[in-house]
Amino acid sequence: MSHLSDLIARLCPSGVEWKRLGEVCDFITGFAFKASLFKNTGLPICKTTNISNGAISLSAVDHFNPSDYKDNLERYKIKKFDIVIGMSGSIKVGMNRTDQVLYLNQRVGKFLPDSGKLLNSYLYYFLTNSVNTLANNIGGGSVKNLSNGDILNILIPLPPLEIQREIVQVLDNFANLTAELTAELTKRKKQYEHYRDSLLNFNGNPSNSSASALSSSSSVEWKRLGEVCEVETGGEPPINAVKGKNPVGDNIYPIYANGLGDNALWGFSCTAVVNRSAVTFSSIGTIGHPTIRNSGFTPIIRLKVIYPKDERILNLSFLKYALEIIDFKQQKSSVPNINAKMIKALLIPLPPLAEQERIVAILDKFDALCNSLSVGLPAEIELRKKQYEFYRDKLLSFPRVEAAK
Repeated sequence: MSHLSDLIARLCPSGVEWKRLGEVCDFITGFAFKASLFKNTGLPICKTTNISNGAISLSAVDHFNPSDYKDNLERYKIKKFDIVIGMSGSIKVGMNRTDQVLYLNQRVGKFLPDSGKLLNSYLYYFLTNSVNTLANNIGGGSVKNLSNGDILNILIPLPPLEIQREIVQVLDNFANLTAELTAELTKRKKQYEHYRDSLLNFNGNPSNSSASALSSSSSVEWKRLGEVCEVETGGEPPINAVKGKNPVGDNIYPIYANGLGDNALWGFSCTAVVNRSAVTFSSIGTIGHPTIRNSGFTPIIRLKVIYPKDERILNLSFLKYALEIIDFKQQKSSVPNINAKMIKALLIPLPPLAEQERIVAILDKFDALCNSLSVGLPAEIELRKKQYEFYRDKLLSFPRVEAAK
């Protein structure tokens, strides 16, 4: 950082020149591939939905057969390190960090910077730092649509290439550290799932001998959920619920509309329907995501609320972990759903309470490492992301000087 400060002081002490992006970068928009000709195999197409978290995702791409088109599609290739932008809906910038060559779909654009004036990676960092401002400045309705003119008229600070390289190196270091932590978190989550499944596989034979040793009981009694738990269904939102802010009142309780963790909190109620700790369970759409809720909350619509009839027999946290390993992929309906009767028919293992508590203690440690935003890897990743964004904002904020006449 000190070297960068010295470079800026030496090479542009009075600020840097800002130019229209179109002066230092070409820009092309995608080809109108026909949805009716999309295929499961062939050459991959990059649509706006394939741009995610600053990159191009290959997880759900459509493909095409070049023999279906007479056009020369060479110019629409997205090669490694090319930068693209989704121009409709949620405006997103991404870089192709894979070795896979993709093809630009309509409403996706590709940047072609003049390498003698503008480094590709410097442009990427500038765009990811500016995309929200750009989207907010677009007129029109609720669906954002960028034009080529909107993009080519973006003003970009243009320090000397030496400074651009130094900025890229600093930001690359932060980005690489975050990527390493994220990869480590992925490994830990797989490890957590392995031990969770092994610990709860009382009648199975885990392939990993060390994991097998974790479970002290090779066979336990299995009970239907309705035998040991109460199952209730969420209702309509309360009339006095206020979305996004607290109503006036002394007693404020959260409202949960689905099972997706704390992010499910969308409003508040002055009354609580459930006044005890329980496990909530998403029963429509995305099935599952059992989550422990503290006492005093209001479940609505798609939530099922499950709690032990007797916690001297069934530990609440053990119940949550046991529900996590149930496979609901067999649902055949277009909108997956599971009703209270089906939930009550589910089978769960019921080892002695002391064994349940032992298993919970082990899994709680893994769970905190993988999921807690106050401790463990998620907290470290969040800290690094904020650090990266702080320095990105700071490094790309230059005082402006007029272009030389």
